[in-house]
Amino acid sequence: MIGKKYSKLTVIQNLGLRHTSKKKRSTFVLCECECGNFCEVRLTYLNTGRTKSCGCLQKEAVSKSNKKILIGKRFGYLVVLSESGKTKLGSIVWKCKCDCDVVCEIDGHSLRRGSTKSCGCLIHEKRKRGKEHHSYKHELSDSDRIDRRSLYEVIGWRKKIYEKDNYCIGCSDGTNDNNEWVFKS
Repeated sequence: MIGKKYSKLTVIQNLGLRHTSKKKRSTFVLCECECGNFCEVRLTYLNTGRTKSCGCLQKEAVSKSNKKILIGKRFGYLVVLSESGKTKLGSIVWKCKCDCDVVCEIDGHSLRRGSTKSCGCLIHEKRKRGKEHHSYKHELSDSDRIDRRSLYEVIGWRKKIYEKDNYCIGCSDGTNDNNEWVFKS
């Protein structure tokens, strides 16, 4: 029995009889898988073919089926074309084509959870539409809109004004002295 191969598992050691339920006992063996992992398995499961690996076969099968399922699937403006590689954390990166004909690479996790819906054109389109966009809140006044802006947006906006007016950000000594209104919050 030791050294015998069952699918991807090779028996290394007989671990003897163990209790599996209230009155039942089974013989367990220690096996090494082709992938390098070790696992304890019931000998009857090996003989009947119920256990074929340490679990790596199941992971491979799920991974292959997920790859087939995502190819051709639409996520917002993106259609998945093919697998492109993996991230440092092991997530699959997919090559996608956007409705605007741009081909880009997107993390699979971002696609599935819905955080990435386009190559970036969607956000630009939303900004262009302004008041015609479906998420524009007509009931807000302009002063309410300004109050709701994030600090990040305000800082970016002020920086553009400084650069446009050739204004020195570090020393507040600009060539155009009509910028005092920018400091008002």
